[in-house]
Amino acid sequence: MYLEHFDLNVMPFGLSPKLDFLYRSAAFEESMAHLVYGLDNSEAIVVVTGAIGTGKTMALQSFLTHLGERFAFALITNTQVTTVELLKLILEDLGVRVEPGLDKSDLLIRFKEVLLANSRDGRKVLVVVDEAQNLARDVLEEIRLLTNLGQGESQPVQIILLGQPELEEMLRREDLAQLRQRIRVHYRFEPLSRAEVGEYIDHRMSVAGCEESVFEAKAIDRIFAISGGVPRVVNTLAGEGLLSAFVAGRKRVRPEDIEMKEDGLAVPEHRSDLPPAPRPAPAPVPRAKPAPEPAPVPESRPAERPRREAPPVMAVRSDRHREGGRRGLGWLVAVVLVVAAAAAWYLGWLDGVRELVSRPSAEPAATAVRTDASPSAVAPAATEDARTADQGEVATSVTAVPAAETSATASGPSAGVPASAGAQPVAAVTPPSPEGFFIHISSFRTLERAETQVRRIESRELPALTRTEDVRGTTWFRVYIGPYADREAARQRANELKDAGRISYYQIVRLGPVGT
Repeated sequence: MYLEHFDLNVMPFGLSPKLDFLYRSAAFEESMAHLVYGLDNSEAIVVVTGAIGTGKTMALQSFLTHLGERFAFALITNTQVTTVELLKLILEDLGVRVEPGLDKSDLLIRFKEVLLANSRDGRKVLVVVDEAQNLARDVLEEIRLLTNLGQGESQPVQIILLGQPELEEMLRREDLAQLRQRIRVHYRFEPLSRAEVGEYIDHRMSVAGCEESVFEAKAIDRIFAISGGVPRVVNTLAGEGLLSAFVAGRKRVRPEDIEMKEDGLAVPEHRSDLPPAPRPAPAPVPRAKPAPEPAPVPESRPAERPRREAPPVMAVRSDRHREGGRRGLGWLVAVVLVVAAAAAWYLGWLDGVRELVSRPSAEPAATAVRTDASPSAVAPAATEDARTADQGEVATSVTAVPAAETSATASGPSAGVPASAGAQPVAAVTPPSPEGFFIHISSFRTLERAETQVRRIESRELPALTRTEDVRGTTWFRVYIGPYADREAARQRANELKDAGRISYYQIVRLGPVGT
């Protein structure tokens, strides 16, 4: 009945990740570019972080599905393990039988044999660790040591660490400095924008079989306001919005349906506490003695009702239509309080985002939002030149990365900010003399994000600019700090910024004037 009502073949907003419903947001495409660059350039460790529900696991599934035959990979999802248990999980996922009783040295020998066997077959070994924020400090250190098993310049094993923002905090520990220095590619997932939330909902409805536009624009506004653009929360709100519209017999989801979803989540939590009757149940007992029949009746009904109403949203709606009087008034007050709390939460969330973007330099996490490895996704060094370049530098010639990602020559033609963006933003981010040596710190898919990054850098009294590159039909907006007189001066400044925690990865490039 529910699926037929909306002409659906399957449920469109399930919480488990399914590649059939994959939506290629800007964050997804940027994460793919970082991962591909990290593997193609033999980076020892690649880190991808993001808040719960932002799409990390879905992106990882898509990436591993298209990995190809060049890699044998092990996917580790249980991270509450010791170093020995981690080695066993890796070997077993690579198809190696592990006999009982093997110690750590035995396991390392087996692992090295696996690396050599795959190397002879022209393959590298990729170890992917999901939920890496749960790894213990000694296990993270063991992961670093695994990357030492290669010989010479070869890197037979590469590591991808996927985790929540807590992983970033852990990697900043002083006793993990050696591990941190191995990480040259880091990408952090950002939530969906308002426009992307609308596209995301329509995409999932279409994949599920519905070709009509079911969600009103204001309903999508409401979903975005409550979810903050987090896909998992969007799924929850959209799914309950469909249910609310179905119960009301409507084909369209309205803003009040999304509000009912919010109440449906909040009311059970409040109702277990809100009616004082269940908790002070002993109090009515003395009063019940002179009037045993009337007293228990009103006391028992509120005590049981929250238990029946808590799970389904439909129950909340039906009570609203059936009951009036004081109960209806109390329910209305609860709704107002919940809406006010949601609004306060949303405003606080916006303030948190603004603070994250403009946080003082004393907090290194601020620069890790997008500056860590974005340059690596769009301006990788040529394979031969990168071998001879110093750490943190990039040669001026570049080889191509697969078309789905990006590549470009850092010293080649730069387009400047597109004219369609308007003259005023160009003046705000383009310095009068953009020529010399620069520190390339990040790249974005939108001009707005690049300009925000430039303004944040300039607020710290650092010269910055953004320039564009059209890479196989995809426009990237690159952010640079500079210019500096020579390469050594730029590298020295970049190292100072890195030591101060403002950046964790950079590339030194030489730029000519726009249009050269």
